[in-house]
Amino acid sequence: MPADHDDAICLRHREWSETSQTVTLLTRAHGLVHGLAKGSLREKAPFSGGFELLQLGELGFINKPDRDLLLLTEWDLIDPFSALRTEYRSATVAMFTGELAASLLAPLDPHPRVFAAFREMLAGLSADPGAFSPAARFLHRLLLETGDAFEAPAPEPLDAVWAFDPRDGVFRPDPSRQLPADDPFEPGPSSGVWHLRGDTLAALAMLADDGPDGLDSGREPSLRTLRFLAAWACYRASRRPASLGAFLRVTRI
Repeated sequence: MPADHDDAICLRHREWSETSQTVTLLTRAHGLVHGLAKGSLREKAPFSGGFELLQLGELGFINKPDRDLLLLTEWDLIDPFSALRTEYRSATVAMFTGELAASLLAPLDPHPRVFAAFREMLAGLSADPGAFSPAARFLHRLLLETGDAFEAPAPEPLDAVWAFDPRDGVFRPDPSRQLPADDPFEPGPSSGVWHLRGDTLAALAMLADDGPDGLDSGREPSLRTLRFLAAWACYRASRRPASLGAFLRVTRI
């Protein structure tokens, strides 16, 4: 059976044996792929020295959807995103968002715009290690493509506090709240309702409109926007990624 070829980004890899790996990749035209790369760690194997996290390459694989692990046949490295190897914060944010993608996407369900957004995020984090906006834009695209997006109203005024109940996905003005608003990862006594500032909601609304998002590499409001989207993605995925603790540390408000 001839092999399919596709651009792919490595999201996870584990040693299967001394010379082989199991790998999860996000591909452009085939979606999420779980595969076995036999002999990928051998010196002369057609796998560019083996799979590494958050690297872009051209993948060859035998596409048999009835198998849990597809047979990977080759891997040609295109872009290692080397800058991420020396920037812990950017690498942590990228790894965390990759885990969320692996949780929310179904195997072999193509989402080319998610792939493009993930590639753009890695390039953005590589170019500007202090940025949070590339990850926020990616998480918004991921949630939109998986049917987990929400409708963010335009806030008025910007210094208001809003309440978001993840159980119904609705934002409501909450005039009784005082800033600073609760962090969605630490809801405190709010009975599971998250509170956020008006300027954070404004950034979310602009993302939803696919217009200029107003996010920059600074801490406000892109950091709060990123953490809110991350909390919502974790809620929709019904799991807390292994890298969540590290993500919360490097994005601490």
